Amino acid sequence: MIATGWTGHDMTVVNSADLDREGGDLSPDDGQTLYAYSAVTDGASDLDPDVVTMAAVAPGGWPVETVDPDTGETIPAEVRLDVWPERLDVTAMVDLGDGETVPCVVPHSLRPLLVDGVREDGAGETVTATRVSGVWTVADVPGKRAVIEGTTIATPSLTSVPRTQITGSTLEVVRSDGEDGEVVTTRLGGEDEDQLLIYGADGELAAGMSSDGIITGDSLDVRSDVSVAGASLLQMIADRPQGIIAAHRFPARTPDVGTTETATVDLAFTAKPGRLYRFRVDGNFRASDSVRPTLRFRVSQGGDDGSAAAQPTVSSPQIGLSTVVGPTAGLIEARGSMEYTLITPATDPVRQIRVLLTIQGNSTSNAVFVYDSTEFTVSDDGALYSGTFNDGNSGASIVQTWTKTYPLSWVYLWRNGSGQRGVTTPQQGYATRALGVGHPGGQWYTMVGWPTQMQTDLTGAQSIANIQFYLNCYDTMNSGFIPRISFHANTSNPSTPTGVAPYDSNWVTKGAQGWMNIRADRIANIANGTWKGLTFGLNVGQDLNYAGCFSMLDPSGMSFRVTYTK
Repeated sequence: MIATGWTGHDMTVVNSADLDREGGDLSPDDGQTLYAYSAVTDGASDLDPDVVTMAAVAPGGWPVETVDPDTGETIPAEVRLDVWPERLDVTAMVDLGDGETVPCVVPHSLRPLLVDGVREDGAGETVTATRVSGVWTVADVPGKRAVIEGTTIATPSLTSVPRTQITGSTLEVVRSDGEDGEVVTTRLGGEDEDQLLIYGADGELAAGMSSDGIITGDSLDVRSDVSVAGASLLQMIADRPQGIIAAHRFPARTPDVGTTETATVDLAFTAKPGRLYRFRVDGNFRASDSVRPTLRFRVSQGGDDGSAAAQPTVSSPQIGLSTVVGPTAGLIEARGSMEYTLITPATDPVRQIRVLLTIQGNSTSNAVFVYDSTEFTVSDDGALYSGTFNDGNSGASIVQTWTKTYPLSWVYLWRNGSGQRGVTTPQQGYATRALGVGHPGGQWYTMVGWPTQMQTDLTGAQSIANIQFYLNCYDTMNSGFIPRISFHANTSNPSTPTGVAPYDSNWVTKGAQGWMNIRADRIANIANGTWKGLTFGLNVGQDLNYAGCFSMLDPSGMSFRVTYTK
């Protein structure tokens, strides 16, 4: 809008159509300076200026009209003013039928019915207008409906690349093919059914998804886990046998060995809880029917804290024993093997294990040794079965798989370092909730504990399929948040929030609720009693992606769920 003068409280302007007739603010400098007005009066004719009633008189230094000394013509003092805050409305001047016209905002849904341009007298559309929040607004265009047929809508244009275009029920992204042509790289929708298709620059299909959920592509890269029928795909893969995880093939025969047990070679591997490992040596040994080499497996293991296992010796614990017997009286290259299986308890931590192969003869006059090409291996045979099975003691005690839920044992919240037990606020109404960072009320942390019954149930479990906590996200600073999870060893709230072994859980959308898995590599320290609860939001800094307000109570009031075999 252009102001041509300001005398007293009256400002003369060219075309006041964009102004609210009940008042508002004008700015000459993108909102830095504001001039309030209270009313607008249209000019008596199209040639007369409109008059805006200002709340104050013109400030000092406001431009005034001047006279050209050469021509004697009056030069108006034109000042551009914008309605503030800015409005991006489309406005139609509506004739009320009594000679008065008012500007009316045209909603997006009605813009296709009112084409831009000036109407001849009597040739304009008939509209229904109403006041919405003090602003005249077109409510309907009786007798008309938006119909666009046989048209492709393109942005920014039908000849630009890249561009987005809509034809019928299909949206496409068109890009250059790197030469002189064009290629559709994305297609959404379709004539008969919905689908999403993505193409390469050569026009070949790269990936897609049909309306029945079938995904096409060379590979699938996801940010987090994938569930198949409610089960974690990563966990399903992890449960499968991993094959040979450590191996040694003797490149040459070992030195002669008499009646003293002698170490040959050891293999190191990382043992995970609830799995079956197989140690095997298979090859040729110097033996006869009376000279019989004895093979042994001896082991050492690392600490619960992840420290490395010491190198095993002939004095280390023995877990396997086998004697090779030759088929004849004479010493020959006799075939022999030894195998041992190790089941790691589900409650064990992840730890390193080293397995040593030793050999010992039974004759002081005839040496024994391991021939070259003999193979010594460690295999991962997979996770223990988590279903129901008999434990082998004639049915006196059946191993069962249980799924149980547990309430919170205790909960404590901190706001800027101060304890806030059981705090509730009107917008959520829950005592159990946490805010990671960024909340207007300050920095929030939460610690919770699980009950001793949950710990008792997990003690001695053969396997633990999962440990879950319930989360109902009902407020965030963004569209959702990332729960920062860590663990503590407290049976009641400490004076300040603490936590170890932190990790970021999956993104939780605002309003979502359900059970969330605790990471599988954290389960061992929960099962063995090292950790006794969760800490939320520790050390997340000022990142609003970690700010979330939530409840941990499911509809029945439970907060933890465990599936275990025992």
